[in-house]
Amino acid sequence: MMKNQDKKLSVIIPVYNVEKYLAKCLNSVINQTYKNLQLILVNDGSTDNSRFICEDYKNKDIRVQVINKSNGGLSSARNAGLDNVEGEFVAFLDSDDWIDETMYEELMYLFNDHNVEVAACGLKEIYDDKVKFEPYTNKVSIYDRVMAINSLVSAKKSVRFEVWNKVFKYDLIKDIRFKEKQVFEDVYFNRKVFLSLNKLAFIDMPFHNYLKVREGNTNSFFNDNKLVVFKEFDDFILDLSNSGLIDSSKLFEAFALEFCISLYCDA
Repeated sequence: MMKNQDKKLSVIIPVYNVEKYLAKCLNSVINQTYKNLQLILVNDGSTDNSRFICEDYKNKDIRVQVINKSNGGLSSARNAGLDNVEGEFVAFLDSDDWIDETMYEELMYLFNDHNVEVAACGLKEIYDDKVKFEPYTNKVSIYDRVMAINSLVSAKKSVRFEVWNKVFKYDLIKDIRFKEKQVFEDVYFNRKVFLSLNKLAFIDMPFHNYLKVREGNTNSFFNDNKLVVFKEFDDFILDLSNSGLIDSSKLFEAFALEFCISLYCDA
């Protein structure tokens, strides 16, 4: 476990009309075994009690900062959080998800031990009547840039495109922002990150709890806006080809085709 907690970790949590789920999310962060945290709650124009819940947590814990803004979407909220980071490390968490109490301690340990720029972990998918996760090993794997990129589209997809199962060094992402008013915003963000990083660590433990299906979750159903992801895949493939990573670009082409089929089947 961690010998010290001298590095501050800023956790950015966009909040929009999630009063039913928010306390569970925030409690899971506040109760982390890693204590040197800055919690940035970005209330993105909520019309329910979410804003008041955020303010209540701010009054109870000095680590909590609340930003109230007009509704601009998930990317806009995350960008507002990035503009207020105080830590040397950054994590993102969706306000309807929650994390196991040792997640950030385990991920911060990987930075200490392996000199990486990104640390990631596995996840559990939470449905109304079941919890789904792959068998896990607790093994730590260290990836260079190419291995990390390939892991995004490998058969196991261990690292994944989502940002919420990761901790990033702030210096790596300080000039990167999410593309606003676009779904699958994580693909654009991670394209910029993964093409810049040198090393990534992955621990095969499902520390993150992903609420897969809930009312109001736009990822729970198909809509035409999701087709924009193929432009992001095309850009990623082009960047890989221009960087001489031909094998990786071919892996992404195959993944994009598989993803297209899955969207069609879900429509």
